[in-house]
Amino acid sequence: PDSWYAPASYASSILIICRLMKNSHTFSRICGYAMFLLILAQIVLVLASWLITAAMPDVFPRSLLSPEGIRWFFGTFTANLQSPWLVWLLLISIAWGTLRASGLLNYDHKVYRQRNALRLVCLEFVLFIGVMLLLTLIPHAILLNVMGGYASSSFSRSILPYICFMIIVMAQSFGVVSQRLNGIEAMGEAMADGVRLFAPLFIIYIFVIQLYSSVDYLFW
Repeated sequence: PDSWYAPASYASSILIICRLMKNSHTFSRICGYAMFLLILAQIVLVLASWLITAAMPDVFPRSLLSPEGIRWFFGTFTANLQSPWLVWLLLISIAWGTLRASGLLNYDHKVYRQRNALRLVCLEFVLFIGVMLLLTLIPHAILLNVMGGYASSSFSRSILPYICFMIIVMAQSFGVVSQRLNGIEAMGEAMADGVRLFAPLFIIYIFVIQLYSSVDYLFW
């Protein structure tokens, strides 16, 4: 995915999932059913490819149970998972965990430390925006494509990671100044907390990518 639309739509989907996480029981049930359906779909695809190939070998020569299909399945498993989607999911999970643990989402203006922390966050936000503007709006900006546009540029490919990094830094700053995050260990736990929360989505990602790759191998 090279354009800005792909990471934006992906991030929007993850934000919807984050809202579902507020009800952990519902989120767990949805993830469980999704995993079951994806596994079932993969099994049906494997058996269907074998039956169709046996019935119509000239029309549909590929099968996931043939020697070639088995070699493809095992040999390309890791390569199939290597995509920007996995990196984006990991970064969003770290950013969400840090934001959640920092207390920024539950900001209380009555607390003096939190007011100071929010001032620092606002300053960092302005600095991050300023850096991005300098890299994209000035003449011959280095993050634009060769035509001077945003599509398929370094900017469009880096905007989601940049936003995640921005959120992580601001949330960590807020947590430290407000004393919600005391010490290096707490800061590390905050980032790891999001990965634990998103763990079912990583499993679903594996099933979805492998199912998509299997369909792609059979029909294209």
